[in-house]
Amino acid sequence: MNQTDKLTRIRTMNPTITLVKTFAPVATLATVGALYLQPLIGQQSSLTEMMTVDNTPPIREGALGGYAKIVEQVAPTVVSIAATKTMPQAASMDPRLHRFFGLPSTPPPQAPQQQGTGSGVILTENGYVVTNNHVIADADEILVSLSGNKTPYPAEIVGVDPDSDLAVLKIEATGLPTIKAADSSVLKVGDTVLALGSPFGLSETVTTGIVSALGRNAVSIASYEDFIQTDASINPGNSGGALVDNKGRLIGINTAILSRSGGNVGIGFAIPVNMVMNVADQLIQNGEMKRGFLGVLLRELTPDLAEAFQVPTNKGVLIDQVYPDTPAAEAGLRDGDVLLHVDGTATNDVRATRLFVSNRRPGSKLAIKLQRGEDTMELDVTIGELPGKDLASNGSTSRPRSNNLAPRPAELLEGVIVEDLNDGYRASLKLDSEVTGIVVTEVTPNTPAAEKGLQSGDLITEIGRQRVASVEEAKEAYAAVDGDLLLLRVWREGVGRFVAIKAS
Repeated sequence: MNQTDKLTRIRTMNPTITLVKTFAPVATLATVGALYLQPLIGQQSSLTEMMTVDNTPPIREGALGGYAKIVEQVAPTVVSIAATKTMPQAASMDPRLHRFFGLPSTPPPQAPQQQGTGSGVILTENGYVVTNNHVIADADEILVSLSGNKTPYPAEIVGVDPDSDLAVLKIEATGLPTIKAADSSVLKVGDTVLALGSPFGLSETVTTGIVSALGRNAVSIASYEDFIQTDASINPGNSGGALVDNKGRLIGINTAILSRSGGNVGIGFAIPVNMVMNVADQLIQNGEMKRGFLGVLLRELTPDLAEAFQVPTNKGVLIDQVYPDTPAAEAGLRDGDVLLHVDGTATNDVRATRLFVSNRRPGSKLAIKLQRGEDTMELDVTIGELPGKDLASNGSTSRPRSNNLAPRPAELLEGVIVEDLNDGYRASLKLDSEVTGIVVTEVTPNTPAAEKGLQSGDLITEIGRQRVASVEEAKEAYAAVDGDLLLLRVWREGVGRFVAIKAS
């Protein structure tokens, strides 16, 4: 992504990411040629006598039929949302100072308010509405306006899920029009789509395009991403609106655009409806989103790691670490296992695998196929619930300190100086008593180890899949390695990972 590109949603979160709802909608007058033709048609003139006027409706059937029927069906299910937030108020002068200086007393100023607009989609006849979390985040008042109804409904927040950027609202109404949901897993690049919403506060706006890409999971908008990319025009205020297919079925919730100017340039992102339905259902049922949890740290298989673990490149993801007392540990998964399939789905991407597991309900079963050494295995895992805090413990990345008066440094491989782990290093690195290994005290820049991310303060616990507890054991394990690819198990800040280094 170029530095000048922006992900747009609406309010600025950092220098490159902006959220897509609208503040202070501005209407612009446009002079349209057709407006000048209108009075002409009703008058006798040489122009109208020479022209043929066809008063029949346009073609609405077949390949040239347009989308009017779809819009008539879907538009009533898409709503406009106005969210008002009270801003911090500047401190006013103490009334006693007014009296002391003889100043006239003034009423305290009203707290300023900020209003943003977005869109939403009616899910049920009794008033459940889905939208983006960023549309209503921190709002003090939320109003929902229905198609053709000038009186907005006050809305209550049923639940929010910032990790997917989704939220569910409830309005007190019955007999509302609802949208039909499709299965977003059957979408293909090139499928026709329509985007409906309220860009810049202009309700019931419809644009069309195609599915440009699927499975976009590195957009960095939310923690869990699987976006549909589309070139249908999406602008500020479209957030939370509907992306529908050519049958008028909901396939996604419009969320963000990639833009240099803040306006549409043909790259928009929508959350697929399968994820939307999963999150919305849990928010309605539980008021919160409960995600599936394995308890592993996954890593992409680089060519060096694939060679070290003797698996084809881009075939699976590596388990860097299995956390203790987790579903993965209880099922028998180990550090260094390579996940090949989960429930029959190939696991070639860490983000996609993480999302797949997180979408499973806690307590459900997951069939895992993995490679361990030269063996292929299948295991069943009972999914747990994702805990609310990070499992990794805090540590220090500063240079380790030893209390030994006479440390014995040794160069294990090119540019890597190591020492035995002693009580001083253990305290400095905040290591538990059961952790063993050798401490990296220095890494020379521009060496193969440095290029692979090895750094001072790392703890090497394995060499060539052999555990090492001293420099001498490390040298013996190194000498036993066959070939020039050295596989290390490195411990940093409470997290273990594998590092494959070409040794000279």
